[in-house]
Amino acid sequence: METAKLVLEFLKVLLWPIVTLIIVILFKPHVERLLLQFSNRVASAETLKVGVMGQEVQISGTAKELAKERALLAQSPDPQGAGPQLETLDHATRELNNPGADAIGMALLRATGPMRVEHVLQEMLRTFDPKQNLAEAPPMVMFGMTREVEKVLAILQKLGFANAKDEAYELTDSGRRFFQRVADHQSDLLARFKALK
Repeated sequence: METAKLVLEFLKVLLWPIVTLIIVILFKPHVERLLLQFSNRVASAETLKVGVMGQEVQISGTAKELAKERALLAQSPDPQGAGPQLETLDHATRELNNPGADAIGMALLRATGPMRVEHVLQEMLRTFDPKQNLAEAPPMVMFGMTREVEKVLAILQKLGFANAKDEAYELTDSGRRFFQRVADHQSDLLARFKALK
């Protein structure tokens, strides 16, 4: 009788993991699809909720400001004529929805004159890690990051936020106003993070 009870208890302990494993195996394609959808939403999200009280944190101030500009443009009296601009803003919002775009814009905003790509990259790295030296980065990392910086700068040019002359970039007046709003947003974000402590 004691042995039967022990075997029964042992089976109870093993039953739930086995059932869970069977469910995962049977529904693997569905679980993968759900996880992929979740990761895509997080990757394209403009906000994440974190913290005890569900504090909402913006991923990219640049994307948030572009979304605001798109909303204003969509309310224009001639939405048909604004179609190409809306598409440009949609594309830019997707492409610039990352902290790197914010860091590049901030570097150009702080600059006293035109900046070459390597200087923009150096300032961007300093934003993320003040001790990081571009000369010490592995070459492939440097090339990959340079490509991303050039992509962001090209989008900023297309939006009319930056100009390039002799391979040096500078914000236009509208770009300065735009990134000043992003900087204000970042200041607010930092204040909210400090309030979470």
